Amino acid sequence: STTRGAAEFKLRHYPVIGEAFFSPIYLKVSLPKPLGWYAAVGAASIGLGILLGWSAAGAQIDRWWYDLCLRLSEPAAGPSRAVLLTIDEETLAQTGGIGRLREPLARALRIISAYEPAAVAVDIVFSEPGDDDENQALEQAFAKTPNLVLAVHLASFSRPGSGRWEEPIARFENTAAALGHTHADPDDDGICRRMLLAKAAGSTRRWALPLEVYRLVSGGGPIVETGEGLEVGGRFIPASYRDGRPLWIRYAARASPIERISLHEVIERPETASIVRGRAVFVGVVVLAGLDRYLMTPYSYFLRRGATGSGNQRERL
Repeated sequence: STTRGAAEFKLRHYPVIGEAFFSPIYLKVSLPKPLGWYAAVGAASIGLGILLGWSAAGAQIDRWWYDLCLRLSEPAAGPSRAVLLTIDEETLAQTGGIGRLREPLARALRIISAYEPAAVAVDIVFSEPGDDDENQALEQAFAKTPNLVLAVHLASFSRPGSGRWEEPIARFENTAAALGHTHADPDDDGICRRMLLAKAAGSTRRWALPLEVYRLVSGGGPIVETGEGLEVGGRFIPASYRDGRPLWIRYAARASPIERISLHEVIERPETASIVRGRAVFVGVVVLAGLDRYLMTPYSYFLRRGATGSGNQRERL
């Protein structure tokens, strides 16, 4: 038959192929050799992958992959859950500079509180005594602000566990529902991809300011810690204790940035504050020189830290 002729041709001209074609015993003997090579190559690849993952090059590949995924899959455009109340150049010019912010801020807070925001976070640390009349006005405004979170800044930091916190004066701190840190954690290439949900200075550990805002908006219950993350308001946030409680930030879409209004605009036109209703408000200084620090993002080189960064972190949570 045709099949028999083909088999005889293989046995006569290609004995190894023919024997393999007909003999299951030969298959059993010959297969372990290539399988052994496959196993060796596979083990070597796994080992190389592990070593590369532990290296600086591997970490940078992770970062580039995150940047690519973020650019290719931006969050859907739409209204954010956060609003930025910015202290810009015009505000500073109208109020007399950074040292005269307490009274204008008190006026703006009274206006936005009337529109019932979900929470208000102030990323300015009023640690100096200041004028007593201005302090009284701001203290009263703070006391009437719902779910108020005040920022603490890292004053000095040389190694893990060292340093100290710069905190608001006692009369302001007593009006706050919580204090939260605003410490940034950029990678070696200067791009800020993660936030630290917890940070220690000396013997005091603080939760991140956006996390405290999220906790208060979610009902104000305690933050439950596990080794792999945090539980807040019935939701689990993956942030390993071993790695310092980091959380990757998914920045707002470039086509739909977080809404902002200036403090001066709120004072001049109170009706503009209506956009804060039911949303978290982040208050901070946003100027081009000296009063805030710039951090890069996977989108651009022009993210300002402070209120802008905290607003994006709140959106991620």
